[in-house]
Amino acid sequence: MTSLDEICRATPRAPFFLLLYVGADAERASRLRMAVGESAELREVFHASSREEATALVDRKDLRVGWLDGCLLVIWDLGDHPEKDIIGWLARLPRWPSGQVVAFLVAGTGPKLSSQDFLACVDRDFAGIGDFETCLTRVKQWCSPGKHPDFGLPFLKRPSRWLRDLKHDYIVNTVLIHRSSLADLGLLIVQREVDLIVNVLRNLMTSPDSKIEVRGLPAEYAEEESALYREVYSTPFRIVAPDSLAKLLAAEYVEGADFVVYRTMEEAVEMIDAAAREGYARILLQAPDTKLPHVQPRASGSGGLPIVLIAEQAQHLEWREWQAQLAANVIGSYPLSDLDKRRSSKPLLVAQRPYWRACAVLTLPGLFDRLIELLIRTWVTVREPKLKEYVFQSLAAIVSAKAVYLGQTGTGNGP
Repeated sequence: MTSLDEICRATPRAPFFLLLYVGADAERASRLRMAVGESAELREVFHASSREEATALVDRKDLRVGWLDGCLLVIWDLGDHPEKDIIGWLARLPRWPSGQVVAFLVAGTGPKLSSQDFLACVDRDFAGIGDFETCLTRVKQWCSPGKHPDFGLPFLKRPSRWLRDLKHDYIVNTVLIHRSSLADLGLLIVQREVDLIVNVLRNLMTSPDSKIEVRGLPAEYAEEESALYREVYSTPFRIVAPDSLAKLLAAEYVEGADFVVYRTMEEAVEMIDAAAREGYARILLQAPDTKLPHVQPRASGSGGLPIVLIAEQAQHLEWREWQAQLAANVIGSYPLSDLDKRRSSKPLLVAQRPYWRACAVLTLPGLFDRLIELLIRTWVTVREPKLKEYVFQSLAAIVSAKAVYLGQTGTGNGP
């Protein structure tokens, strides 16, 4: 059994950090400097006491980190910000020129964000929002060797790229080039499953507001279909939704087969249970202010129950609360008005359905864990050094992505 820890220890590294503190508190700046310097090489510290000073700094060449071993930590600590302004405020920040940058927003009370705002923060390369003590804890974890995700490891440190770049840098540019050797090693189907999972995760979390769906590799050849692919697309799927959505769903699906509607949460539980007995994978569309009564074990099915929250207004939660929701297989949250949106010329309820159903076979945390297991298996099996390096970079990125999105680190064991 090869573990993630063993792989990380076997990876050559020479980590270093730069620290940019944007805030007026000199004592906090000092504590951050000590937290980084205790366990890693801190090459330089930059301190800006205002937005204007920070903006003036970003053009400096010595703020740019191009090496995979390095990382620029940006701690933005200019005080609390109203909930409605938080994403607009982040959008006004300069796009950091460094290729290696992870940021944390210090906010004493923690702004309440919609799910789309939470994802937009990650897209701005923020890996966390919280009070200063939480920030300090995260920085220590990021800089301490052996505590994953460890940002001293040689991989791309940029939250906005961790899910997006796996397909671009590893799957497309590398797997098809090495197709014959991967096939000889019995890894071609493994890479197809990697692509399937990444395609699901990207459509759920990196591009949920995009008008265009993210595409994976070309359609699988029958002889290359993974077991997960067959299970996801051969298992019948049923949506369990409140009766207020009946008309909207009926425009695309057949009631009683593709979807059923409930008036009370007790009815919802009965429908979830019935669908499980009939062999259906299910998803529950639910209002955020309702509570699902206890679901009997037989209703949990093979992968758990994915939930999409739908209400008149978008639900707003703190950063850590969204992490907890995703970890509990809550895979979307939309205001009713969003259901009229279209992706790739299809209604949202149709476009997202393939990705929702994957989370009914494996939960969202289960998809991350399975992806990490597959990457560990690939790393162990391949022999070509450069390919091994590519696989490691993908593995480290996915472990880090899981920690940011779900508040959880990756599985430790491989095959």
